[in-house]
Amino acid sequence: MLTIGAVMKSPYLLSLAFLSLSFLVSTSALAAPSFSDGINVYTSQDGGVYTTTWTAYPMTIEGYTGASLKKLDNLLIALTADGKTSSFRGVLSITCSSPISSNIVSDTDYKSLKEAMADYTLPRPVVNNLFAKFCK
Repeated sequence: MLTIGAVMKSPYLLSLAFLSLSFLVSTSALAAPSFSDGINVYTSQDGGVYTTTWTAYPMTIEGYTGASLKKLDNLLIALTADGKTSSFRGVLSITCSSPISSNIVSDTDYKSLKEAMADYTLPRPVVNNLFAKFCK
């Protein structure tokens, strides 16, 4: 049987529990990392005010190399270009230990990065900067 005192204490205890839970949730939200906006790998000046910005979005690490297997070797990177000279959208497979084995693996385009630079699908500075940023 509940007494009047127990009924009066319940809302007070529920209020405290709710406030404590709210504080914990808001603190966790502040500490959580935000989603990546991507990594700018190259911006070309295309004459006048026009530019093309190439942005990389790291997706997965598929392999490591080195004596203690701590150095990145194989990874997938989504790459986008927005601007005057390109609207590229694709996924690249990067092999740090053997750059010649790296290629575009998206649905619309499958070719080596060497071929992509030769036919200007990807500018050489984009490829160079990808390896510089991800294959340290």
